[in-house]
Amino acid sequence: MANWKIDIAEFKDRLKIARKLENIFSLPRISEITQVIPLRDITSIHSIVPMEKNFLLHMLHLVKTKDGQYPFKDALIRLIKLDPRVTRVGQRFVSRDKYVAFMEDVPGIFDNFLIPCGLGDLGAYIIFGLDKNGVPSLALYIPPLVERHDSHYVLMDGIHRNYIARQQGSTPNVIVIYDVSVPFPCEAKIWKATRVIPLADRPIEIKDRFFNLNDQLMRDLKFLGIDG
Repeated sequence: MANWKIDIAEFKDRLKIARKLENIFSLPRISEITQVIPLRDITSIHSIVPMEKNFLLHMLHLVKTKDGQYPFKDALIRLIKLDPRVTRVGQRFVSRDKYVAFMEDVPGIFDNFLIPCGLGDLGAYIIFGLDKNGVPSLALYIPPLVERHDSHYVLMDGIHRNYIARQQGSTPNVIVIYDVSVPFPCEAKIWKATRVIPLADRPIEIKDRFFNLNDQLMRDLKFLGIDG
């Protein structure tokens, strides 16, 4: 097949497009971004950029525990499909309100983009858009995070998305973190130990939401803008 190229101005002319390239390709206007917020607080998405593996790994290397340790300082990661039935969980409860909201709201967030939109199909993305006040913002979407400890896959973030996949019998994308240097912050149990409750019934004390929690070992994801 012969090599070919089209001058970008000719390309725009052929497509009868007069707009700027930034608008044609939904390119993010980085200089306008003023804040990093949860994805649920972005009301209008302008651009979606796949996240580089090295960027996510860099972020995870900087995650600290409450007592100041870096559990992922030497970690490696892989994006894989993982049957949620093989994962273990540290949380005692799944909120019915939250998993229903995930099923109703998340798939529609990316409707204007030609990417897989099912909860289990999404990869890691950087999202650019506006908040409810029209302020240019950035948000991160990261698949559920799973730590590998010995022979076990332990769900660290994303319990509601994994619960949905488990109920549907699907196998979602997850980020598996290997070579974790700090013990998991709580006891990890099989799914049958976790109960579904209304959000209003969730215990106020965080220690009551986990199995045998050592809160000093909890990973602070929100510090880096990761909001599961």
